[in-house]
Amino acid sequence: MFKTPSIAIIATLIYAPTFADTPKFGEEATVAVLSTLTLGTDQTAEFAKFSEKPRYFGAFYINPFGGQSFRVSDYGSLKAARETAENRCNTDASPAKCQLYAVSVPKGQDAKSDDLVGFSQGATIDFNEEYLTQQREGRFGAFAVSKGVSYGYTWDWNSQAEAEASALLFCEADMLEDLAKVYIVEREFSTKAGYTTCKITHSYSSN
Repeated sequence: MFKTPSIAIIATLIYAPTFADTPKFGEEATVAVLSTLTLGTDQTAEFAKFSEKPRYFGAFYINPFGGQSFRVSDYGSLKAARETAENRCNTDASPAKCQLYAVSVPKGQDAKSDDLVGFSQGATIDFNEEYLTQQREGRFGAFAVSKGVSYGYTWDWNSQAEAEASALLFCEADMLEDLAKVYIVEREFSTKAGYTTCKITHSYSSN
C-alpha cells in the first residue's frame, strides 16, 4: 500500500464489479456472543482482547476441553473469519474440538448471517480516509481485497492497468505476510478455501 501524503482532487469514481460489487459497511463493529460455554482464565483474557476494540469481520473460537482459543479480525467475510479461526484453533487444540464463542460484525448487521461479505473494517477505513483522498486529477488508482485479511491499494499511476496490477500485488503481499506466520496446514486451508485470492473491487479514474 502506498502511504505517501499528498493533496488530492477527488474526481469521478468508476467501479469495477468484482466480489459481487463488494459492499462497504460503516467504521464501527459490535461483538455478539453466540455460546453459553464458560471461558477459562486464559480464554477470558483473550476474549477481552477480542472484544475491547472489535474489528469486523472477526471470530473467537475456544476449546471447551482445554484452555486453547483463537481469534481473528479484520476479515473480508464472516464465513472466512469463522472458518479460519476454527481451523487455527483446532491446529493447537487437543482434542481438536474448538467451538464458536463470539463474532464481530459491522454495527447493525446480523451476527448469525452466512452471507456477510464485504470490505473489512480496516479496508473500509483506509478506503475512505486514505485511498480516496490520495487520488489526483488525470491519474489512476485501484483497491483490491480478499475474503481473508488482506487488501491493497494504489494511486498516482499513469494507467488503470498499472494501478490495478500494483494494487493486486500489494494485496497479495499483505496476504503472504499473514500466511508466513502460520503453519503449513493452515496456509493450505486458506488457499483451498479461496481466502488468499485478491480481486480488484474499485478502480479510480478521472474524466
